[in-house]
Amino acid sequence: MKNFYTKYLLVLLMTLQTAFAISQEKPNLPHNLTETEKALVSEYQFTSPRISTPPSGPVRAAAEWEEVEYLLVTWQPSYPNILRQIVQAGVQECKVIITTQNEASVANYLTTNGVDLTNVIFLDVDWDSIWIRDYAGNTIYSDDVGELALTDWIYNRPRPNDDVMPISHAAEAGIPIYTTNSGTNDLVNTGGNYMSDGLGNAFASNLILDENAAGNPYGVSVKTEAQIDGIMNEYMGIERFVKMNTLPYDVIHHSPHKKFLLIS
Repeated sequence: MKNFYTKYLLVLLMTLQTAFAISQEKPNLPHNLTETEKALVSEYQFTSPRISTPPSGPVRAAAEWEEVEYLLVTWQPSYPNILRQIVQAGVQECKVIITTQNEASVANYLTTNGVDLTNVIFLDVDWDSIWIRDYAGNTIYSDDVGELALTDWIYNRPRPNDDVMPISHAAEAGIPIYTTNSGTNDLVNTGGNYMSDGLGNAFASNLILDENAAGNPYGVSVKTEAQIDGIMNEYMGIERFVKMNTLPYDVIHHSPHKKFLLIS
């Protein structure tokens, strides 16, 4: 009888621990706006009083295919298997920065599943969603192949922790960051709607025009296409910014859409 009660208590304890862990998980936010977030957009403060001037000299936006030093991952517990595979592949080629507030749990999961943590860096900052390609900074180089830096835009979601995460990434890597979040350079953009060839050309859907036009819900200054092109040139060295029609079946209107970001 004693053994029965002991087993019962152990099962009960494990059940409570599992329930507690699940209750501590963040909501699994989708790539699109939730209905709650749609209601928040008009009241949310997207711009920032912090002034970030563009780079002082010529810069070049890194291409999608260039070699990388860091792979960035936001660890959303709802997707452990796919994230493990990403990290397992990434550590073979570069350092992997994992954003999580549960380092011990994630580290244990990875090592238990055969992932070498030698190239893994854990970043203990808060986050809102897994869609790091959309809100992380974008890699630029000074003088073509010189100093590495990040450029960051205003994220088009009312997700404050995601929007400021590039600051933590830049601090961890020890590199400058330039932010288009104030004044007339308050550019709303999302990384999933951006692709660069590394030769001064970049590509996006017309979403970037719509989200910075008159009547935009973000409270940013109204910009013409030429003004947007000017900001992209100043901050990222983009000489030719090609815009494509938004796709009718793509609710987030992204051109190239990825789920994580590579810092070259």
